[in-house]
Formats: sequence, structure tokens, C-alpha cells
Amino acid sequence: MIPTADGPPCMDMPACHDGERPLAYADRVGQWHAARTTARRRKAQGLFLTPASIADFMDRQAIAEGSKVRILDPAAGAGILCCAAVEALAAHRPKPEAIELVAYEVDGGLVASLRAVLGHLASWCRERHGVAVDFGVEAADFIMANAGHGLDCPAGNIHVSAFPDFKEFRKHMANIAWETRAWRRDAPEHMIHFNGDRFLGPRK
Repeated sequence: MIPTADGPPCMDMPACHDGERPLAYADRVGQWHAARTTARRRKAQGLFLTPASIADFMDRQAIAEGSKVRILDPAAGAGILCCAAVEALAAHRPKPEAIELVAYEVDGGLVASLRAVLGHLASWCRERHGVAVDFGVEAADFIMANAGHGLDCPAGNIHVSAFPDFKEFRKHMANIAWETRAWRRDAPEHMIHFNGDRFLGPRK
């Protein structure tokens, strides 16, 4: 039974289809969760699902270095970005032998669903690409859980903060980290770069 954000447990979480891409499954589970969650709670939890096509585009740029790759997703949601990143790395040549994935999610109603999605991801990568995926899900706020602690995080690129529209983007613009990017659903063909001469310069 899958606990929901707004009521008692339920048993109707979508099952993955035979041969279904993990990214597609994560997207279906995310849409299912959003449909059964009140707008008020979605806003309180900051739930905004990255469109699968955008996640796919972003993570095709991922490059594996070494035989083992570590990925940290501090706000995993339904696992859409996790799945896109791992799929891309597993299909890359040369591919890693193993991928270690740690996903944080503060919404307790998504945690069991996220585990199911990442379980499918691990099976899919092993069967399709021969890549071992070891994952863990932390039901916690990443920032609060690690406040005051040194993080052993060798991550390179920090990809994108995503917003539904300019109004919401403007609310948070002053808090977006330098050397990162922002994307808006109402202008999907542009990326906003917080970076030197490209600051606030929309680019494809």
C-alpha cells in the first residue's frame, strides 16, 4: 500500500509496464501523485515535476568518468531527473560499471513511490546495460539534514532550477545560486544563465 500525502494508504499506484523506460514510469507516477494531491499541499511542499522531455534533454549532456559514478538528488520528487541521469550514463560509452544514487525527498507521500521507481530503474539498467545501480532514499529535507555537516560531494555541474512561469521565477530570482541556470515552463526553448556575461541572457 502506498501512503498518500492527503489521506489513508492506497493501492492504486501505477505499475510499470514491461520494457518501460524508467523516465517514462517516473513521469507517470509523478502525474498520478500530483493528481491526488491538493493544490495547497503541492504548494506547501514545493512540488513541481520536471517535464520528462526537459529532464531527458538535460541529462543527455551527462558524461561518466571512472568505473563508479555517484549521484545525489536533493529533491527527487518522483525520480524524473534521477531516472534521466542514470539512463543517460548507463547508455554512454564508455559506461560506468556501477552507479550509486542517493535521493532525498521531503514529501512523505512520495517516498514509497520514489522507491518503486528507483527499483525499476535499477532492474532496467542491470538488464539492458549491465550496469549495477545501488540506490538509497532519504525521507528528509536535504538542506536541514546536512546543515552544519561537511558534505563529501564531488559533483561537478549543478543543472537547473525549474519554474512554471515568470511570476514564480521572479519571486525566487534573488536566491538562485550563481553559476547555475534557470528554466521556465512558459518559455521552454530558453535557459537563463546566472553566469558572467550570460547572466539573464536567454539562450537555447
